[in-house]
Amino acid sequence: TYLPGSEPVSSVIGPGSTVVFIDTKNQGLEANVCDGTTDTFTLEKDRKKTPGFMATPTQPLSIVKGIRVYTSNSGENRDPAKYVVEGMNSEEEGWQIISQGDLTLPKKRNRPGVQIESTYKSADMSLNYDEVRFENEIVYSKYRVTFPETKGNVKSAIA
Repeated sequence: TYLPGSEPVSSVIGPGSTVVFIDTKNQGLEANVCDGTTDTFTLEKDRKKTPGFMATPTQPLSIVKGIRVYTSNSGENRDPAKYVVEGMNSEEEGWQIISQGDLTLPKKRNRPGVQIESTYKSADMSLNYDEVRFENEIVYSKYRVTFPETKGNVKSAIA
């Protein structure tokens, strides 16, 4: 993940980014998406919709080349099993799929509130996570990340 013309960063979604949960009953924990810790946020499915979040990074233009998801402290059956990452620059253009696929989060759980020490090149190896890297050279100003399935087909809990 990086900003055009600069060094890669561990996340384009950081403190100061605007995050809005979508298609979920839960609200109020959006800051946990980008706080750099293992504090959990829960995406409870709202009927047959696909829960996730939309984010507008503090830096207006960026290129995303991967997704890294850390386990929460709750049950493994709440881990997301699939993901979709989309980008958008304008309402006219609409959302464009950047990547979609499976997540294989480990069974081990992370304690809440632990600072995540990661870089673009490597995750925090002291924590439990899954990472998917993908090809992308397109600059976007907004992102949408959704989790169509969980391991237990219940609400997702993600750190």
